[in-house]
Amino acid sequence: MWLLNLKFRLFIAMFFFALSICFFMKVFYVKKDINDSRNWPSVKGKVLKSNLIASSGNNRNYSHYYAPQITYTYTVNNKNYTSQRIALGMRAFVRTSEIYERYLERYPKDSVVNVYYNSANPEIALLELGVANLTWYYVFAVLSVLCGIFLLINYFTGFGDSFIENNFCRER
Repeated sequence: MWLLNLKFRLFIAMFFFALSICFFMKVFYVKKDINDSRNWPSVKGKVLKSNLIASSGNNRNYSHYYAPQITYTYTVNNKNYTSQRIALGMRAFVRTSEIYERYLERYPKDSVVNVYYNSANPEIALLELGVANLTWYYVFAVLSVLCGIFLLINYFTGFGDSFIENNFCRER
């Protein structure tokens, strides 16, 4: 049965390669945005709201997910703007609130902050420059490439057929 699915294996291999390209492109564009933002000018702004939001998701068995919600206002060329973006590449929700509580301490309500803005589009602004943890994108990209390579080797040589058939294709 498994041997009849050669075209399917090739399709899945191509899917993994496409997925890895998506992960690598995400890393490339976030890094490019981070490098571009290092040259952005800054103005003083004011924090309007600083709190931690929680989301329980769809499964009641898991704990809450947390994210900082910091709303700030700033003025560029006599025009007022409001933003909530803290940094580029920042994860939206995490499982422990401690990770983001430091942002609430750093940016309390009514505090004056440095706001870095894109001079070509002042609506795009950040509170912190150069912050991005892209490790998981790299991990998923490499794993996707490895899965694609394994499936291509399997497609062309049959390497791993007995392992796959014995462990995944048995009738239960």
